[in-house]
Amino acid sequence: MELRDALEDMVYQFAYRGTRDGKPIIFSGGLSALSDAFKALGWDDPYYLPVRRFKMTINEAIETLQVIIGTGEYEGEPYDAPALQLGIEALKWLQRHRIVEILPGETEE
Repeated sequence: MELRDALEDMVYQFAYRGTRDGKPIIFSGGLSALSDAFKALGWDDPYYLPVRRFKMTINEAIETLQVIIGTGEYEGEPYDAPALQLGIEALKWLQRHRIVEILPGETEE
């Protein structure tokens, strides 16, 4: 893992979350270490989180994961059912917090 990737992961984990103008943001909340991390990454504070759009609906994604859990494989590759269940919960969490918006007919930006 590169240093920048590690710093981004730490910021995503510890930064405060909110919305501004209806868009998801993360911000330092005045904590100097987080503020310095935002500066090191070249990000504004607050930083607008990118919203990614995908072709399938959230329900289609969940149904696909549930099929994989039921069969234990996808395209011949084995998958760990508990991990996929976490994936389902993660999709729901991402949509609930408006980090990822999954809409039909849209492609990934």
